[in-house]
Amino acid sequence: MKKKAIFLALTLLLIVAGFFVFHDDGRPDDLPRRYRIEALWIDEGKVPFSPTRINNSGAIIGMSEKSAYLRKPSGDWISLGSVMPVGLNDQGQIDAVHNDPNNPTGNYAVRFQTSNGLVLEATQTNFSPVATSEDGDAVGRPNSLIGCSIWDATGDLIDLTASVEPKFTLSAINADGTAVGTSHHAPPRMVLWSNGKAVKEVEIHTHLSPIVTGINSNGRVVGGWLEKGSIIPFIWSREDGFHQPTDQTHLVSKSYFPTSINDRDQIVGYVPGEPYLNSIGDWIFMKLRDKGNFNLVRSLGSRWPTRYSTALLWERGQYYNLDWFISDNSNFDRIIVATDINNRGQIIGVGEIDGEKVGFLMTPEEDSRED
Repeated sequence: MKKKAIFLALTLLLIVAGFFVFHDDGRPDDLPRRYRIEALWIDEGKVPFSPTRINNSGAIIGMSEKSAYLRKPSGDWISLGSVMPVGLNDQGQIDAVHNDPNNPTGNYAVRFQTSNGLVLEATQTNFSPVATSEDGDAVGRPNSLIGCSIWDATGDLIDLTASVEPKFTLSAINADGTAVGTSHHAPPRMVLWSNGKAVKEVEIHTHLSPIVTGINSNGRVVGGWLEKGSIIPFIWSREDGFHQPTDQTHLVSKSYFPTSINDRDQIVGYVPGEPYLNSIGDWIFMKLRDKGNFNLVRSLGSRWPTRYSTALLWERGQYYNLDWFISDNSNFDRIIVATDINNRGQIIGVGEIDGEKVGFLMTPEEDSRED
């Protein structure tokens, strides 16, 4: 009888231990806020939409299968045609890449103004923008992929690397006109460019090349280092230099790709999962990721997220799995990828509803107001 009691006690202990080992997902007792999660379908036809950028007014740009769209804060949709939108500011300016098969130079830049309808403001040949500042300046590169240029708010194209060695590329720009990127240099370095001033190189104390994905108005930069298929995230500032976002919940033990940072130092991104190998979109996504083409991954990744990816929010030293914020009455089963966050804390990306990939807009409930 005594042996049976000991056996039962040990069994109960193992069950309890197993619960904590296998069921503790790191969720804190109190989440910092609640979110209203809205599925992004184009019109009434339930056309899937993959969002890539959101401005501080809540306007969103992204792609459907056949066209690019702007979703206004009112919920109205405007078709942008066959372009890939990459930049959106609070004044309604959209910068995009147009791929013209009849143009021998390939891609060219397109600039729209959407504050009063849809107006095609300008085009720029032999230039592909990757990010747009609040002042209307776009950073990008020529179609040769060698060098870096600024397409400024007046429409002029400024070659930043014509007389500079080593060559560099810029991939993000903030509201103050400070742009960041990577030098093609050994050892690898991060570079800063600000309003026509000389490029400044920043030593990173590692043999790995940095992949820069965002910079906020406080000058904090986010990105990652690619090492053996994993992405090691980093935050950089002039005051603190390089450091990794802390991980109190053990959610980011292998790889985390930060996609955006807002002026409140909130960072969104995702932990890549295993790819679907039964679709060409997922194959392209993985190839781009493995080769470090993260500016394209940021756009394409929202359209073809990998299986079992985990979308995360980082703030104040804590990672939060965005699945934790899904309410019981939400149609979403899980959140896969977070692609952008604005200064109001609104988050966009792609989740799953009944196994189908669907764009989402997460709005903090204390800020869940209609514009």
